[in-house]
Amino acid sequence: MIAKDTCEYNSIYLIDSQTVTLGLQILVRYAVDLANKGLSAEDIVSKLEADKAKIHLYAIVENLEYLKKGGRLSSVSAFAGTILNIKPIIEVKDGKVGVAGKARGTTSAYHKLHQLIEQAGGIDYTKYHCVGYTGDKSNLYPFLDYLKDKIDTENRLVSPIGTVVGTHAGPGACGIAFFE
Repeated sequence: MIAKDTCEYNSIYLIDSQTVTLGLQILVRYAVDLANKGLSAEDIVSKLEADKAKIHLYAIVENLEYLKKGGRLSSVSAFAGTILNIKPIIEVKDGKVGVAGKARGTTSAYHKLHQLIEQAGGIDYTKYHCVGYTGDKSNLYPFLDYLKDKIDTENRLVSPIGTVVGTHAGPGACGIAFFE
């Protein structure tokens, strides 16, 4: 807002995406597609404002240590969760990060994430969806193997999760962002 107010160019439109990393990526790609179709800036803004609420972002956290270090989890909870092999599933909703669910073990976390996708209304395959990872891709491949029978992974994007989110989630996290 400060930059917009400082410059003397009137045709600047600001949109609060209310999402991060993978969700922001699919929103920006959607905006580019709308621009390539010849829509005016005002029409693009209108569509983005309407459709941004349809974006869902879920991520499975591999290691609770980084949530503890970031102050999002107490030491006792991190210790107990590690012993019990708890995998939290984080979501970004209305611009806020929260826990969408928890599961014991990776396979159960994949199953829970798929349930959350279905509860959200499923994936709109006419728009982008993106699978992401933090650190190296070693946890990405089993995640994609699980998803291949559940969702259309052929036309999905794959991207590293941004560093800010990755710092809190830690290495080995996997996630998905999609339009419902």
